[in-house]
Amino acid sequence: MDLITPGFGIIFWQTVTLLVVIFVLGKFAWKPILHLLSEREHHIAKSLQDAEEAKDMVARMKEEHKQMLDRIAEEEKTIVLEAINSKNAIIESAVKEAKQVSERMLKQAQELIAREKALAFDQLKQDVAHLSIQVAEKLLRQELSTQAGQEALVKKLVEETNCRC
Repeated sequence: MDLITPGFGIIFWQTVTLLVVIFVLGKFAWKPILHLLSEREHHIAKSLQDAEEAKDMVARMKEEHKQMLDRIAEEEKTIVLEAINSKNAIIESAVKEAKQVSERMLKQAQELIAREKALAFDQLKQDVAHLSIQVAEKLLRQELSTQAGQEALVKKLVEETNCRC
């Protein structure tokens, strides 16, 4: 019958032991675990925010690119209209001279348009390259922030070097 109805001493010491175990776990296990979980949650939230910012930046760059192309098209139209107006004014003064001048102006307009397109394209390349470098830098920092990531990169580079020899 002692098994079914334990004595007061056993209940007391089991309660004391349970309280000591709960205190030790609370002091040395639960707080650090909760702290690590909280840090991980903040890290994930920051990563998601960084991804959203990168997505927004790409959208802005696309919009700027579209606006730049529209502006170039308008400038192209303006230059062509100016060339046509100049050609008409010269035609009124002299037919031969008008042909020579209009051809020269059209060539200049085409060269100017080609240069403007090339400059705009070069600027776009630089902007995209800069953005790519920033994204790559962030990714590399994230990948190489841990010891395991660094060791994996070194191991991969060593294997690639050995394969080339």
